[in-house]
Amino acid sequence: MGDAYLALSAELTEDQHWIAFIDAARNARKQFPEYRRIHKKAAQLLSEFSTVAQKLASLLAELQRTNVRLPVELQRHDEDIEVYFSPSESQVVRDLKGLRFLERALIQHTANSGTPLDLGRYLIKVSKIAGQFPVDFACPGVEAAISTRQDSKKTAYLRAFGALLKYSSINLSAPVVRAMAITANVILDDVDLSISEDTVRKALKRS
Repeated sequence: MGDAYLALSAELTEDQHWIAFIDAARNARKQFPEYRRIHKKAAQLLSEFSTVAQKLASLLAELQRTNVRLPVELQRHDEDIEVYFSPSESQVVRDLKGLRFLERALIQHTANSGTPLDLGRYLIKVSKIAGQFPVDFACPGVEAAISTRQDSKKTAYLRAFGALLKYSSINLSAPVVRAMAITANVILDDVDLSISEDTVRKALKRS
């Protein structure tokens, strides 16, 4: 690791960047195949949630057209109530907890306005949002690692490493790339994986 230190000495001029480099090297080592599986499952669930919400909206509209007496929560209301998603509520959708969010929003709106939320319109709105919402992880390292089609331990680690360094505003200059190669060989500690500077550059370019 002495060579890595020498390579970085002229590049990392602030303590926070040294800390960021060490953290990136450590945090880039994750079980990325599991993240790929979770990502695929989340995309499937979000799509299903969108479909189910749209189906519920259609069923409710059909039920309302029968003109039978319905609880006020299922009645149609003329007021066009706009539903806004704060960043925290969008995160709820991201985490596939839309039903819990829906329940909370209904209760909150009723408490604030004294009138029930138009459930049909709200379901349509939630369905559209769920259908368009990007499926990703908050960690840039994970996103970079699983964004490539090649499910390689070496490539995934290097892409995550590079993304975390960029996130910490560390330029991936030639000395940094050299230090990444040295560090990766130490961290991965696999005799079957020989990581050179060229290996790092190719991994960072691969999509």
